[in-house]
Amino acid sequence: MKSFSKKPFLVLLCGLLILASSSLAPAGGPISLFDSGTPTLWGGGVFATFPIPYLKDQGPLGPLSNSEADALTIFSMNEWDAVSTSTFSVIDGGDTPFDITSANASNYLFNFHGSVIDVVYDDNGSICAAVFGCPPGVLGLGGPLFVGTTVPAIASALVLMNGAAIDPSDTGGTAYRIVFSQESGHAIGLHHDQTNGAVSFFGDESAPTGCPSVGAPFFSDFTAMYPFASVSPSGPGAEAASIDHPEDLHALSRFHPVATYSATTGTITGTVFQSDGITPVNGVNVIVRSVTDPFGDARSTITGDLSIPTGDAFEGTFVLTGLTPGTIYTLAIDNIVDGAFPQPPAPSFTEEY
Repeated sequence: MKSFSKKPFLVLLCGLLILASSSLAPAGGPISLFDSGTPTLWGGGVFATFPIPYLKDQGPLGPLSNSEADALTIFSMNEWDAVSTSTFSVIDGGDTPFDITSANASNYLFNFHGSVIDVVYDDNGSICAAVFGCPPGVLGLGGPLFVGTTVPAIASALVLMNGAAIDPSDTGGTAYRIVFSQESGHAIGLHHDQTNGAVSFFGDESAPTGCPSVGAPFFSDFTAMYPFASVSPSGPGAEAASIDHPEDLHALSRFHPVATYSATTGTITGTVFQSDGITPVNGVNVIVRSVTDPFGDARSTITGDLSIPTGDAFEGTFVLTGLTPGTIYTLAIDNIVDGAFPQPPAPSFTEEY
């Protein structure tokens, strides 16, 4: 019999533009590790087999009715389920047993009740604040709640939507659906990415310092898993919520690939060292961009995303998957602008191709 423990790996999504920002978000790769080189994942017949059922809360979500919130849940789950290069899948498991509120959330969520993804509609933000201690500006949170103690498997997970963060003018929650997509990604087991978002949100340079700019991303180039989001109706939330950017598609496919994945796509692996050429460095953002489509065909990862203790075999290493055969890419190391990560960001360094 496989054992599991309550071990939340919940990740916060923080707002920009209309909400105060807070940076408590990890980036790149898996959301938790079982040991060095082994991510904790869904499936494998340990606690659950695909498709993984998700349960929808029975209450409203801020200005959204229950049916409107359900529609956003179904949209986001279907987006991840539809990734053709991945074996991961989910299924609508119906509703939670009752409306989850701050009065009953702890008892319900922190007592194992099956291998499911609970999607909770925190109507007024009280669950986020009282149960999870969320600071101001948090749009939602998500991640595994129970994981295996003897096997690298997720046993259950949570998606928590903060109704207090929804713009009342956001009809049907169209802009806010980016939060559904991202927190669903965390419940699946994925961290954030640092590919295009910093260029638009923080004015980061689109190429290494001192090199010619490659432009700026369009809304269609935004990824679902960037650690900050705008839920303004005029912002990129509606477009970013679709799981169609290669960064999001291949973040999932890296850990749940179809049988033909490695044979039909390219992979770059490597190690980033300090200037001595010997000492590996964790916490460096590595980005590849297509020469002809630098924002639309791009990937990123953080060095050491499979490393636990300093000095293990995965320190400083990176893996970038899902590259298009025959395409010319640039590869660069990049300073992190904002956010907290599974590996602390490396001290500022000279960005290079």
